[in-house]
Amino acid sequence: MIKPEAQQPRISPVEDATPEQEALLAKTIPPHGGGPPNIFATLAQHPLLCRRVNALGGLFMTQGTLAPRERELVILRIAAQMRSQYELAHHSSLARMVGLTASEVVALSQPLDRHAWGDTDLQLLAFVDELYSLEDVSDQTWRMLEDRFAPAELMELIFLVCFYRTLATFVRAVRIQLDENAGVAPRDR
Repeated sequence: MIKPEAQQPRISPVEDATPEQEALLAKTIPPHGGGPPNIFATLAQHPLLCRRVNALGGLFMTQGTLAPRERELVILRIAAQMRSQYELAHHSSLARMVGLTASEVVALSQPLDRHAWGDTDLQLLAFVDELYSLEDVSDQTWRMLEDRFAPAELMELIFLVCFYRTLATFVRAVRIQLDENAGVAPRDR
């Protein structure tokens, strides 16, 4: 993995927002009462792209077919695989709100055999790991998930992993800074 030479953002978040940018940023959820998250304030530099990213992310967060706990399990696992401290910090608190324990949140950044995951959780995490490393899913893993999830959910799982992998890549390449009030990413113990 390439190490960032400088921690300064390559593209700065919008500071003097146009009315169009202000309208976009007003629709974002500020971390713990602060201003718009840096990822959205940076995306606002390209309003059309920001709208499209927000539309897909919003679908996952508010209209998705997956249970919120399963969604956050998947997001945190791909964020951990991508070593995205930004996404880990933002989604750790969301994960806790939808039922993941503090030890589960930490375990998502560790090898799967270090935690006693339930069958469905383990299948979802194996799915994320395979999609991350192989850009495909084995027939065995697919069959296990197919017994539990409907076709629409399976499609959403693939896009969820790919979407958060893309966000993690964007955050790293552009050097988006962690928001002041975002919280702390869980540490591997």
